Amino acid sequence: MQDDAHEPREVRRRTVLLAGSVVYNRQHFPCRVRNVSVSGMQVEIDVPLAPGTPVHAELPRYGRFPAVVAWIEGRMMGLVFPEGAAGGLARFGEAAVRLGLIDPPAAETPDARVAPLPSRR
Repeated sequence: MQDDAHEPREVRRRTVLLAGSVVYNRQHFPCRVRNVSVSGMQVEIDVPLAPGTPVHAELPRYGRFPAVVAWIEGRMMGLVFPEGAAGGLARFGEAAVRLGLIDPPAAETPDARVAPLPSRR
């Protein structure tokens, strides 16, 4: 595993257990997604692929994500989205909120639109 794997992350990771597949060289390899963020995911897979290998991660209900193998340790493999968090967020779309990767947009309330009254002194 890379040394930077334990550094604080700037994006929220969500522990999940999702069935998916990693696509490499037109072959689909089943995997279990263990955690996900808008910038990548950790998968459990039986096929070791070298760091730097370009792949696609396919998640039913969420889509297909271009990714690059960042690290591998045993059956666990880290994938990063080459488009970064912005690309992952765009691909997850509204599902990012349902997965808990981002907070829902703040609902505009009537009180939020009213300017405060000036104080009387």
